This record gives sequence, C-alpha cells and structure tokens, in this order.
Amino acid sequence: MNKDNFIKLIQQPGHISMHDLEALEEMVRVFPYCSLAHMLSSKYHYDQADMLASQKLRKAAAYSVNRDTLKK
Repeated sequence: MNKDNFIKLIQQPGHISMHDLEALEEMVRVFPYCSLAHMLSSKYHYDQADMLASQKLRKAAAYSVNRDTLKK
C-alpha cells in the first residue's frame, strides 16, 4: 500500500474494499503499532458485520492512542 492509498482510506473509511483490507492486514503484520491500520481494519469488519469484528475492535482498542477516535 502506498502513502496516497492509505491517506484516501483515512479520509474515506467507509469505502474500504477487500483489496484494501488485504493491504491493511499486511500493514498490521509489518507495522503492528500502527494504530490507524488497526482502526481501519476493524472498521471494515464492523461494517461487514463480520464475526471477527469484536476481536479486531478489541485489538484496535489495545493499540489505540486515543479511544475516543476509535469510538467515532
């Protein structure tokens, strides 16, 4: 994932595709302390009503600097 795609996902978190999710999961694997990648990944799973949504949300909360941002 390049910088422009990542910024686009931050600005429009409701438009995450499956391809974007794969890139985010790779980013989480390579950079585990990137809280934005965790938040965007959990947002995708939450929007899709995925069974992993609560697990991803808990992990994003653990890495989050500001949980109010995660709540929004």
